[in-house]
Order: sequence, then C-alpha cells, then structure tokens
Amino acid sequence: MFAELLQTSFIMWPLLLSSVVAAAIIVERFWALRQNALLPTKLIQRLADWVQSHKNYATPLPYHKVNSSLARVLHALEYYPAKNLNDLKAHAKECCRDEVLKWERYLNTLGSIALITPLLGLLGTVIGMIKVFSVLMQGGIGQPELLAGGISEALVTTALGLSIAIPSMLCHRHFQRRIEEMEIALAKHVSHIVARLIPRQHHVASEHDRSVSMKTHTLAA
Repeated sequence: MFAELLQTSFIMWPLLLSSVVAAAIIVERFWALRQNALLPTKLIQRLADWVQSHKNYATPLPYHKVNSSLARVLHALEYYPAKNLNDLKAHAKECCRDEVLKWERYLNTLGSIALITPLLGLLGTVIGMIKVFSVLMQGGIGQPELLAGGISEALVTTALGLSIAIPSMLCHRHFQRRIEEMEIALAKHVSHIVARLIPRQHHVASEHDRSVSMKTHTLAA
C-alpha cells in the first residue's frame, strides 16, 4: 500500500525527503552539541586551576590540544591586543557569539520541517478526500476499493506528516534549550579569565620587550 501511495500521491515524496533531512539534522546536532565538543569538563577544571594559580602571568591558558568551542574562544582571547578591559570583554562577547551561531546551525531548517510537514500531511488529506468525493460523484458507492484508496491516502499522509513533525519539534526545543544553557556556561567560564588576561598580556609584552632589548644590547656589545 505504501508503494502505491508513492505512485499516486506526490505529497509522499516531500514528506519522505523531509523525514530524511530531519533525521540527518537530529543525529548531526546531537553529535555536535555533546559536552566534549562545547565545554569539556577537563578543560573547565584546568581553567579553574589556572584562575586560582598565583602564576597566571607566566602560565599560558590550558586550552592547547583541545578541540572545543571553549578552547577556540580562549585561543582568540589569549593574545588579542586589547586596549583595555572593556575592549577585551567586547571581543570575548563577539567570540562567544560566533560559537553560538555554529551551535545553532541547521536548527532553522529543523524548525521549518516541524512546521511544514503537518501542513503537507493536511494537503494530502484534502487531496485524498477530493478523490473520494470524485469517485462518489462518478459511481456512487459502488466502487469501495477506490473509496478506500482515497481515504487511505488522506489518513496516511496526515499520519506521516505528524510523525515527522512531532519528533522534529521536540528535538528542536531540546537543542534550543541546550544551546541556551551552554551559552550561559560559556560566558561564565570566559568571564572568569577575561579580567586576568589584561595584566597577563602586559606581562607578556614587557617580557618580549625585555628579551628584544637584551638581544639588541648583546649584538651591540
């Protein structure tokens, strides 16, 4: 029956395509939004140790060899030539926002699928009922197999549309909630180290200038 519906109802094809796209997005987002890809627990612990350390000026940020959103933000901040604390805070906010935009990738598509598929199912229902009434007008109720085909088409497309829309909507809401929580956590962890980066950058710059001065003095001697 399903194969027959594919041949008789063009609505089935966009519904099937929507189901494939939605499933791919859901699997990909579950993988992309896992903890280790966003805010690894080990990196958070290293940052906590770094913040509490009394050797922050000499110790680099512990994000190296870690592939995550938090690590990318720290890398963008560590040697950013900030003029003052407010400048560094603005840059940190921009970096965090760039990561959040990556987290939200494909969610608009998933939300659109959740909204459109019930309408496609409803359209299939209307088309199926039109076929039913056309059969009634032409032959009355003397062709029950044709009536059953139209009714089946109407019911199957509606059921398929809802079957796609419900999990798509649930996953969309889940991903949105997770992104909101991770965005707050990312901003929290970054704010803990931003205030310490300004004096560290000054220390690194002074050490660099001192090293250059010593080399110049040695060459001159």
